[in-house]
Amino acid sequence: MQHTAPTSTPSNRQPLHVAQLNAALLNVKTVMDTTGMSRSTIHAKVKDGTFPAPIKLSARCVRWHSEAIRQWIDALATAK
Repeated sequence: MQHTAPTSTPSNRQPLHVAQLNAALLNVKTVMDTTGMSRSTIHAKVKDGTFPAPIKLSARCVRWHSEAIRQWIDALATAK
């Protein structure tokens, strides 16, 4: 009997296409994948005000508006 690797993503990962939705709330891993930045860089930029702040949903859960991330990326592209 031959076993094959599962083709689905792990349950704690959001599909990257979620970042393209207008009203999605993105977890930090999706923000990392979308921006190419590390977790520590994202949090440092939030702290110094150069990256959108997340929404705190609970004591251990934060999410970013997909539209805020898209606007941040668009602003970078037009600033050059």
